Formats: sequence, C-alpha cells, structure tokens
Amino acid sequence: MADLRKGYAFKNPDTLANDGWGAIITPDELRYVYAFGTPLEAPGSGHQYTDEQLWWYIDTALGLLELDLSYHFMKRRVRCRPLIHNVPRTDIPAGEVYDWDDPYDYRIESYPNFMYLKLRERPIISILSVKWYDPMGNLIREITDWAKPNYKTGSVEFYPTGSLGSLPLLMGSAFPFVIPGVLEGWRSYPDAFAVDYEVGYEKAADVWRLHKDIPSVVGKLAAINLLNDFGDGRTAALATSSVGLSGLSESFSTTMSATNAMYGARINEFLKELEKWWERNKLKYTGMVL
Repeated sequence: MADLRKGYAFKNPDTLANDGWGAIITPDELRYVYAFGTPLEAPGSGHQYTDEQLWWYIDTALGLLELDLSYHFMKRRVRCRPLIHNVPRTDIPAGEVYDWDDPYDYRIESYPNFMYLKLRERPIISILSVKWYDPMGNLIREITDWAKPNYKTGSVEFYPTGSLGSLPLLMGSAFPFVIPGVLEGWRSYPDAFAVDYEVGYEKAADVWRLHKDIPSVVGKLAAINLLNDFGDGRTAALATSSVGLSGLSESFSTTMSATNAMYGARINEFLKELEKWWERNKLKYTGMVL
C-alpha cells in the first residue's frame, strides 16, 4: 500500500501548502517523526489532533525562529509605508498580502562614492521598486534600475546606469550630486528612500536544499510546544503508572515537580539539541554587529 503521508521524511513533500510555497515541516512529520510513538488522542473523548491544529504549532515555531534570527525563510513581500500620513498607497494590487516597512533616511556621509542601504529584512529575493524623494517629499527619481543588491546580507548598493556617454559626469563625483544641485547643502534628512522588496526563499524546497538544519529546528520547536500542551492535558506531572491484570486495576503516582511533564524526557532532549544548534549557528543567520 502506498504511503500517503506528506513530507520530506516520506519522500512526498507538500508543495501546495501555504498558497503554493510548500512546507518545511508537515503535520504528518510532526505527528510521526517528532512525536513518534505518542498517540495524539485525548483520553476519554478520543478526540485527535487535527492537521489544522498541528499547522498552528508549525507556523508558530517558524515565526518564532524567524523573529529570533531576524531572518526570513517563508517568502513575503515588504512594502514601504506611505510617506504622507493618512494618505493610502493606491499602487498596491487589491488583495495582496504584505508587511509594512518604514522609509530610509538620507545621510551624505554614508555615500562617499555610491549609495548604500541596509534593508531591515533579509535575505532579499528581489527589489520591486526604489523611489528617491527630496526633503520636501517630492519624487526625484525612481532608481530601481540602479540597485545592486547583496541578496544574502540584505544590503543594496546603488549606482547610476546609462550609456558610456554619461561616464564623464559620474567619474570622480559623489553619488548625491549625480543629479546636479538637487540636494546641494543637504547632508541628511528623513524618509528619502521608499523601498518595496521581497524576502525569504522562493519555495520551501530551497530551504531544504540550502539550510538542511532549519527543518529539524522548526520540527523540534513545534514538538516541544505540542508535547507540553498535550502532556499536561493528558496527565500532568506523571511519575509512574501501573496496570494490574489480576484485579483489573490501574494506578498512577504523580510528582509535584513542574519539570516532570509526561513527555519531559523528550522535551529536555530537544531543548539540549536546540541549545547546541543555537550556539553553533546563530551568527550564521543573525550576522555580527560591528
């Protein structure tokens, strides 16, 4: 009989989940790999965890990991907030799902030869648009075609593009004066650059291919929360249990220690493994602040 379970563990990845992005970890992998041997069924009622409930644990684990690392895995679109308060953007397609980001300030000392922006989210998938505004909020130029992104680090450098005939104008001149006189006398001002971009990875398969440690981290984080909730709901602080066949009796003994959860041994082992992973790999994703 064919195995219909979804997930890389079963050589049957779910490529349709999350609106076609795919799944790093599936409910079947959480149920049969990370919680293996645990009947996820409520005593008495017989109610079982649904896929929707397990998706909640997976999505929460992935979101917390992205937050802690300041690094995105699931693809998402980032749009710049309107520069003028209470004036909505009319160029965003209806129904589009996106996150807001704030504009970036202009500082002449940051641009000795060309402009450099460190975007707040990473890694970059693509730069959708970059618009440069003057101190009064007027559009100077859309400079999307000037963008030279470093996709992994989330930084973007800008330098004008054009024909060889424009080269003498650019040689030896600092970036702010490529458009002569526009910003002369201005060394800094807020909300100069509005950037729309996409971050994360195009598909879950790319995460599996490039970051084979991340699915395991997400699975263990999700399993810790799942087993904590399920263990407490099933039998909190269980120490020992026994069943007597002769008298058809059953007995349990409990402990007052809050750490002795029903699945405490597995939870503690996952925690130790995650701590080791964090020590070895955190800087690979968060980077080092200088």
